[in-house]
Amino acid sequence: MKKSIMLFMMLLIMIPSSNLVAQQDPDVEKVKSALENLFMLSKSKNFIEAAKVMLYTGDDSKRNLKDTYNPDVKSELDQVKRICNKIRAFLDLSDKYELGELKRTNNPGGALYNLDVIFKSGSQSLKTQFSFLNLNGKILLTDVK
Repeated sequence: MKKSIMLFMMLLIMIPSSNLVAQQDPDVEKVKSALENLFMLSKSKNFIEAAKVMLYTGDDSKRNLKDTYNPDVKSELDQVKRICNKIRAFLDLSDKYELGELKRTNNPGGALYNLDVIFKSGSQSLKTQFSFLNLNGKILLTDVK
């Protein structure tokens, strides 16, 4: 009987705290969804749509980290292709992948999320960090390293 009461008390303590973590940051599921979408776009070589989910990082200071890539500009589309090809290579060379740690930092431009993705092939694994920024409610890829 004491074990049952103790187990019940532990569950009461754990359930609200796990819900609290999920409630603290509603963007967590958006980040995971953005990653899945990015994987799909990269695998299908849909570079025009992929440009819409990647944050521009370039020489134009007015747009840098404030806008998405413009697929109508060849140099920007080339950058999107390079990123998508890198992502597709990770996916093609691995049997599976797992989501690792997700860290959030607050920046003047919005919340930055760094999500570790572990690509696995047989006994080998490669941890890669995908960084996303919440810009005006939209989760956009900023970097893959």
